[in-house]
Amino acid sequence: MSVDVAGPERYNTEKLAELEKHIDNQVVDRTYQLDANLALLRLYQYQPSRINLNKLLRLLVKALMQLPSRDFQTCLYLVPDHVQAEEAVANLVMLARHLESCRFKDFWAAVEIQRELLNSVPGFYDAVRSYSVQVLTTTFQRISKTTLSELLKLDGMGLDTLVSAKCKSAGWSIAPETSGSVIILPKTEENHPKAKQSKDTKHIGLNQVMKMAAI
Repeated sequence: MSVDVAGPERYNTEKLAELEKHIDNQVVDRTYQLDANLALLRLYQYQPSRINLNKLLRLLVKALMQLPSRDFQTCLYLVPDHVQAEEAVANLVMLARHLESCRFKDFWAAVEIQRELLNSVPGFYDAVRSYSVQVLTTTFQRISKTTLSELLKLDGMGLDTLVSAKCKSAGWSIAPETSGSVIILPKTEENHPKAKQSKDTKHIGLNQVMKMAAI
């Protein structure tokens, strides 16, 4: 269920309570409405004394779950500096930077500082792993299960289930010569770039080659 924030309604301070409740609804229902969340942040800008830090943090977590979109940075831009200096917000920004920079091991090493908040938002870790898999698929042609486990903070049956699902739906496969320890990822333009032919040499004919050879 979405909230109408079209036109002048987005600046109606009487909608603040409704928009805050909508944050909780998005968390429970696993939905997401960026325009409503931005409307809430703008109302907080106009009435900083009414900022609810708990609602704000949950809003930012939902935005972070949208990676690789820039929603988190878009939302953060509307958060006043003094609120960004709050420890809980600053910690969340640090985690976001780890993810945005693809420092996945650093993210998992630091996640404990916001464990309670992140655990309160269903689907957060699944969203992070989904984003991580997108990045890894465009980066690697092959990856060991050990490395994948470390980057996704997933092992045992959880890791096996993910790999099996990707083999069925995303073109992953197991390198047969590795006894299941290495995963082959599908070729993409990013992880398997084609050699580009130089414009200067593309149309060089036999006569030109002969002339250059004679120099």
